[in-house]
Amino acid sequence: YDAPTRCFLVVTHPTPVARSSVTRPAVTCGVARRGSTFWVMDRQAQSARGRLIVLCGLPGSGKTTLAVELEARGAVRLTPDEWVLELGLADASDNLRHRINLLALNVGERAAAAGATVVLDLGFWEKGHRDATREWARESGVAVELRYLDVAIDELLRRVRARNAHVRAPWQRIEEGDLRNWAALLEPPTAEELA
Repeated sequence: YDAPTRCFLVVTHPTPVARSSVTRPAVTCGVARRGSTFWVMDRQAQSARGRLIVLCGLPGSGKTTLAVELEARGAVRLTPDEWVLELGLADASDNLRHRINLLALNVGERAAAAGATVVLDLGFWEKGHRDATREWARESGVAVELRYLDVAIDELLRRVRARNAHVRAPWQRIEEGDLRNWAALLEPPTAEELA
């Protein structure tokens, strides 16, 4: 990217405990793209059952681009928006896309529990969703990374305008007002999450 970006990472080492029932929240998603800084986890985290890489960011922040880069390094990439397009669901409702996001989250958790490194390209705009995913990972003995991709709103708007010229489905088009509203809804990771 030609615009400066900031990317933050949190690695939480799992503490294996008995699995308990965890209620999964609804996931509010969006295609988000942000910076692509990479870190290496230490051997303790790498020896865990698996690893979830949780990407947090708004549309246009570089999230899917980062997910593709991580996939090239061996991770399993789960990008539900691409699933919707591959299924030919150009007129998919918000409810259907939400259900597909939940399916991707479930598949990702199962793959990580089986030992895979999984990139969740779901947006994770809300702290509660990130917290629930980290809690599940800890209970399941899975390492989790949070990558927050922080891009200035003007750069997001520039990227989204360029992307709008090439959308394959009406639901992919993002208007300036929508992006500004979503930016106000985004709960950036707290210092505690990034500690």
